[in-house]
Amino acid sequence: MTDWRRELTERQLVHLRTFAPLGIHRGQERSARAHTEYRDPDGHQFVYGVGMAHAAQKECQALLREVPGYSEDHVPRSSRMLMRLGHHVIHVQRVGKKMPRNHRRINLRNISDTRRETLTAASNARYADAPPQPLFALDSGDDEQHANLTEALGAAEAKKGLLLVPYYSSTPFTVGQMYLAPAILSGNYLEFSDPEPLVYRQTGTTAQDAAREEPKSNRKFASGARPKTSAKLRE
Repeated sequence: MTDWRRELTERQLVHLRTFAPLGIHRGQERSARAHTEYRDPDGHQFVYGVGMAHAAQKECQALLREVPGYSEDHVPRSSRMLMRLGHHVIHVQRVGKKMPRNHRRINLRNISDTRRETLTAASNARYADAPPQPLFALDSGDDEQHANLTEALGAAEAKKGLLLVPYYSSTPFTVGQMYLAPAILSGNYLEFSDPEPLVYRQTGTTAQDAAREEPKSNRKFASGARPKTSAKLRE
C-alpha cells in the first residue's frame, strides 16, 4: 500500500498540518465561552459540543481559503460548506470529550442523512485496510474477466480524491488529541488509514508563514541573548 500523503503536494500537506490544528484551537477559543456568555461572532447560541463542531469548521475554512487550490461547495439541505483542496474533500470532525483508545475507527452516533450522503460520496477506499484473505482460494476459471473488472474499478477509483479528516477530542476547557487521516464511511463509523498526530504551534496565520521554515540558528537550545550581570563574590 502506498502512502496517502503522496496524493498531496508538499505545500498542501504543510498547510493542512498547520491550519487544521490552528483552526481547531481557534474554534475552541470561540466556542468555550458558550458556558459563560453567548458572544459568537455569527450570533449562534449552541451548547459547547455542537458549537465547537461548527466553530472548528468555520475557523479551518477561514484559514484554508488562503491556500492555492482550495474551493468550497454548498451542501444541499444544509448550512455547511463542503471544503475541497484540489480534488480532495476536507471534513473536520469532533469525536467527543476523549479520544477513543482505538483512534482508527470513530463511531458517529448522530449522523444526518445529508451528512451520510456527503461522506459516502467523498469516501475513497484506495487506502483502506485490505480485507482478510481467504485461507484457500478457489479457482473460478474466469481469470480474464476478473482481471478486467479489477482494472476498470482501479482506474475509476484513481480519478477520485480522498476524504481527508482532521479529527479531535475536546472539552470546554481544552483540546485533546488531534489526528489527520484519509477516511471512509462504513455504516455509522469513520474508518481511518494511517492517521498522523496533529501538533498545535503558535505560528503565523498566512500561507506564506506556514510554508516558511524556521531558521536552524533559532532552534538551538538556550541560544537567545543573555543579560549581562556583574559578578559578585560571596562574603
